[in-house]
Parts: sequence; structure tokens; C-alpha cells
Amino acid sequence: MAEYTENRSGMISQDGIVRAITNGYALVDIQAAGACAACQISGSCTEAKSGREIQVYLGEGGESPSNIRIGDRVRVTTETRQGLLAVLFLFIIPLILIVGGVAWAGGQGWDDAVGAGVGLGIAGIYGLVLWLLNSRIQRNVRIQIEKISNPTAAPQ
Repeated sequence: MAEYTENRSGMISQDGIVRAITNGYALVDIQAAGACAACQISGSCTEAKSGREIQVYLGEGGESPSNIRIGDRVRVTTETRQGLLAVLFLFIIPLILIVGGVAWAGGQGWDDAVGAGVGLGIAGIYGLVLWLLNSRIQRNVRIQIEKISNPTAAPQ
């Protein structure tokens, strides 16, 4: 599992490696936590085999910060509040939409399969709206990226 570090200022940070920089975005491969190496089941764990990739918006004009290059070790930092909002928009709201759709369809007297279809359809439409608003959302999310020289240094 990737290692999250939260400091006293309400920030969450993760370390990773820049894999690509295109069109104002850096693709960062978040590194798996050091504890994965010592885990006895790490050979069968997909999280230990590879981290996950995130896209970080670097700023207007498509220019990356001059000190960030492909292959650099970086620290990606965001506010805890933004992480909680992501959980709300990506997990909690879709769950409420699915359950609400199933309950509404059941109240209409439709069978469970139709109710499941209604719930998933509503959640699918919500997902499509999020996808269409993706670039606007990414520009409003404040994620800082900084080059790190000592990967074991604690975030400030």
C-alpha cells in the first residue's frame, strides 16, 4: 500500500517518480511503502508490485516548473480537506445515487434487476458528468509537486 504522510498543517504527501510531462501535466508514479518489501505476502500483492499513477497539473500555459524533469523523485502534497472531498465525490455520492436509484425503482414496484439498472444508470450519468468536468476540477484542485533530493526526508 502506498505510504501517506500527514503533517500538522493538514497536508497529505506522497513520494513518487515523474514518468512523463505533457500538456501541463506530470504523470507521477507513486511509490509503494517501504513496509511492502518486508511483507510476507508481497509476492502475491498487486499493491507491492506497482504503485499507482496520478496526474498532477503543473500550471497555466503547459509549462512545467523548471526544476521538475522526467525521472525526478518528487513529493506530491495536497490538503487533507481535498482528499476528503475526493472521497465524497468519488465514493460516497455514487453509493448514495445507486442506493437511491434502487430504492426509487423499488418504490415504483419494479423488480430488483430493474432497480439495480436504474441505480447504476444514475451513477453512470454522474460519472459521465464528472468526466466531462475533469479539466475544470483538476485546475481547482491544489496539488503541489516538488523535487526531493532525500527520499527519506519527512515533509515540512
